[in-house]
This record gives sequence, C-alpha cells and structure tokens, in this order.
Amino acid sequence: ERPSKSRSSTHAATRTWRRGCSASQPARSTGISKEKATKTLDSFALLGGGFIGGELAAALVSVGKQVTMIFPDRFILQRVLPIDLAGYITDYYRSKGVTILDGDVPTDAVRSGGVVHLATRGGKKLTTDVAIAAIGLNLHLEFAKRAGLKVENGITVNSLLQTSVPNIYAAGDVAFIYLEFLPGVLL
Repeated sequence: ERPSKSRSSTHAATRTWRRGCSASQPARSTGISKEKATKTLDSFALLGGGFIGGELAAALVSVGKQVTMIFPDRFILQRVLPIDLAGYITDYYRSKGVTILDGDVPTDAVRSGGVVHLATRGGKKLTTDVAIAAIGLNLHLEFAKRAGLKVENGITVNSLLQTSVPNIYAAGDVAFIYLEFLPGVLL
C-alpha cells in the first residue's frame, strides 16, 4: 500500500512508518531482489532528504535496518514543507532511529570489501552496506515561464490542476497548489 499524499495534519507525513512501504530502491542499487536486500544487508546510507530519501528511510527502519540520511538542508523535506513541519518530521525520523547528517553532503564513496566507505564535506566518515542516491529532482521551469504560466514553487495550479493560462494543466512534481491550511506545499 502506498502512503497517502494527504498533508492535512502534522501526522500525515508520518503515515509511512505505520504502513511498512517496500524498499524497492535498495534492490535496484545492489542488483538483488528487495527481499534479499532487506534480509542480507543491515546498513543503508541515503543521499538526499526529500520524499524519496524519506520514504526509503521509513521503510528500511521499519524492518530493523540501520539508516543514515545525508542531505545539505537543515531538515527532511525542507524544500517542500513549511519549516516547522519539516523540523517536526526530522525529529520524528530521529526518534525512530534514523541517523541524520543534515547540512552535509558526501564527497567520496569507495566500495571495498563488500561495503561502501563514505566521506562527507563536514569531515564525517561512515561505512555502510549500500549507499543510495535518493536526490529527487530539480524543477526546470524556464519553458513554463516563457509560456506565460504563473510559477511559484512550481507551476501554480488550482484544485482542478488548471494553470494560469486557459487550457493548460500541470500535474505531478512540477505542479504547485496553494493550500490555505498548509501554505507553500508542493503537491
């Protein structure tokens, strides 16, 4: 079951922990099935603090794995959630056992002896069974701007996914909808 995208409360983003999402990305990174990866590998380094990294961290910790998240921002989901909510989510992940290396980025990764040795710009060194790039995406909105679409934290849409230009719609990661109860959220 996929986690809900509803963000109607501060607890919505924590639903992943209770639902036990699958950890399919580690299987792709290691070339083995997700079942074998989660049975045979114990430690995972996730490079990124967005939705992808957060979902993987939740899934892996829920099956007893050691997880370290490394990302340049101060909080998980900081680029898409209000700062207070992003702080709450980061604290929640820490309370579940995720090691957070915020404000840092990896500078070196060497696979040796069946493990990955990582070094960060902040001088941290860690060893993990697998490192996963969970960096998500950067929106390229130049075309939308040239087309005259209203752009905020993505292409601005209404509840029907209509943009500011008639007969043009936007959906997915590029769409930004303003929610009065949760301003600034990218949906």
